[in-house]
Amino acid sequence: MKRIFKRVWLFAAVAAAGLSAQGGMQFTPLGFLPGGTYSYGEGVSGDGQVAVGWGDSSSAVGGFSEAFRWTSGGGMAGLGDLAGGVFDSAAYAASHDGSIVAGYGNDGDDPWSGPATVWTLPGPMTALPSVLSPPNDAAYAVSSDGSVIVGSAFDSLFLPTAVRWDSGGVTSLGYYPIAGTLSEALGVSGDGHTVVGYGDHASGTEAFRWTTANPTLQALGDLTGGDYYSEAWGVSGDGLVTVGYSSSGSGDEAFRHTDGGGMFGLGDLPGGAFASYAYAASGDGSVVVGQGAVEPTAENPEGFGAFVWDPSSGMRDLLQVLFDAGVDMSAWAGWQLVDARGVSADGSVIVGTAMHPDGTMEAFLVSGYAPVPEPAGAAVGAGLLALAAAGWRRYRKG
Repeated sequence: MKRIFKRVWLFAAVAAAGLSAQGGMQFTPLGFLPGGTYSYGEGVSGDGQVAVGWGDSSSAVGGFSEAFRWTSGGGMAGLGDLAGGVFDSAAYAASHDGSIVAGYGNDGDDPWSGPATVWTLPGPMTALPSVLSPPNDAAYAVSSDGSVIVGSAFDSLFLPTAVRWDSGGVTSLGYYPIAGTLSEALGVSGDGHTVVGYGDHASGTEAFRWTTANPTLQALGDLTGGDYYSEAWGVSGDGLVTVGYSSSGSGDEAFRHTDGGGMFGLGDLPGGAFASYAYAASGDGSVVVGQGAVEPTAENPEGFGAFVWDPSSGMRDLLQVLFDAGVDMSAWAGWQLVDARGVSADGSVIVGTAMHPDGTMEAFLVSGYAPVPEPAGAAVGAGLLALAAAGWRRYRKG
């Protein structure tokens, strides 16, 4: 099951703060909420100025979490929770300027059960309407201006239905027509007109795209050689590039899908078992971020590392990219960047989660990323060659 239950790994607190910059790239640990011992980075605003996620805090105790919003000037600030019940909230996505944040909250006594939420500067957090009663929802993506939010409504069996919120209220996006029993919306374009996610049908589980012009689940296929399975996790700001992962002949594999080129596997990072997952794409889809398998170590027993992909360089370990750029990481020796969940519209800012040597998890932000320049006129060919050679979470991402 893909990120259905929240990652609430409780670890000893390790104080970390500061940043390192060299050659244009910069690495910034985002710290913890007051009283907290861990944090997870889930998304970044389109302008790259605001990071969002969740972690424990003095308000969220006993294995629960609080949504956060981070800025360079103000640091990490908790967004609170809905009134009533267990204190538990998380943030997954932000609008282009970071003034609107989408996620989930709790207003009852059951943990991980409550409505999807929206937080608008300066707050407070408010509940979004639900298509089910009682609500058990989460909001995972938001359009550039914050007017459209997408996510899922879960029934009593915890089966999700893809939903879209706009000024008209909440709308279910439905299911695949043949034997469809579940669907989940995980990404939305900048203008809010394109939604991506996954649903099941008679043949298996398949990534979909839904548009206001064609408001049905449009199947995107899957990679060849594996089980019939694919999930779409993100879409470019222009709505033309979809990313996610699919079962392939090699294993779970990150993909990038376009109308003209179909679905292409992006490969995996060196070392470890074959597994990769794409979670987000830049505004034009030229930069993709996610998580790939690496050689397990004592410090990183699960064997996952954050990746960044672009057409000229293919998939690269984000930590190695920092080293190659000459960023001084000595203050964070032994840290592992285990995933990358969000990327800014211009592809220069990446947000994810790092693991300290003692196992503590901490959200991070990398800024100043730029793809290796391509020779003039070689962009298309290099992209095709890279694709041919390439040939998990809190409540949702797993």
